[in-house]
Amino acid sequence: MLTNKGIDTLHPDFVVHGTRNATDVQCVYEFKFPCLSAQKLDPRKSSVAEAQLKAYQELTKRCPAALISPAGLFQYGIP
Repeated sequence: MLTNKGIDTLHPDFVVHGTRNATDVQCVYEFKFPCLSAQKLDPRKSSVAEAQLKAYQELTKRCPAALISPAGLFQYGIP
């Protein structure tokens, strides 16, 4: 749920909605610019990032949820 303020509320950085329909989530993007050197090259190694993408994917079936970082674009379920 994007609008609830409860513990399970999702906070993606960028959401593409359908025309004139805020409940029609088309694509979800998360921006990651990690400061830790171990995660700079591949922020997907963070268990938090993987869990976020998995949760965001539940919002849409139109395109894979994606993580955007200096290392590139990583889509959920696509290696």
